[in-house]
Amino acid sequence: MRQVLTLLCVVLCVGGCASELPSPLNASAIKSLQLTDVVVTVPPDAEVSWGNAEHEYQVAYKSSGAKPIKPVVETGTLNDPASSDAAEASALAASPEGKAFVRDKVASRVKTSLETKVKPALQSGAKPVRLEVTVHSFIIPSALQRVTLGGVPILSASAVLKDAATREVIASQPGKLSAAMAGNGWAGVLVDQAFSDLDVRVADSYAEQYRAWLLNET
Repeated sequence: MRQVLTLLCVVLCVGGCASELPSPLNASAIKSLQLTDVVVTVPPDAEVSWGNAEHEYQVAYKSSGAKPIKPVVETGTLNDPASSDAAEASALAASPEGKAFVRDKVASRVKTSLETKVKPALQSGAKPVRLEVTVHSFIIPSALQRVTLGGVPILSASAVLKDAATREVIASQPGKLSAAMAGNGWAGVLVDQAFSDLDVRVADSYAEQYRAWLLNET
């Protein structure tokens, strides 16, 4: 329920981001920069919900032949033998290793989008700059949630563009909220399968919005 409420609140807040301070870069400054490095950090206290990434970790963990991280057999019953598997999957996702795996996936996804959408636009200058992004939340609603309750993927992050040599801050954009479209209800979820994954959509949406802000695109 907390994640659903967070989704609703963030979606409502996205429309209120127009009051953010404009980028300090003018056309001349933009032409002088060359983005050489993109670093994305997802701290342990970030709110992350991404079922597919959790499942990927569970599959990799079991494929490695590792033993269950804690006893869960007693949770199964003759009437519901699958409950032990569900408990093990939940324990794996909640483990420090499982959470770290998902955070790394989030960082990689956002980094790829930024390098694809932002980096090519900052290559004309001679001054090396470094983009540091900290992800505060990354929420990808499951298909079941979108069928029953609805939801869209959400990403919240802060970005700081720095001089690569001196680490002087050139432009800072704190707490940017981004959302992407997603199909809801049975029909919406089925149609949605023909398009890019939700994690790609929201990461690309964030990267495109950040580029538009940084470069003062209209």
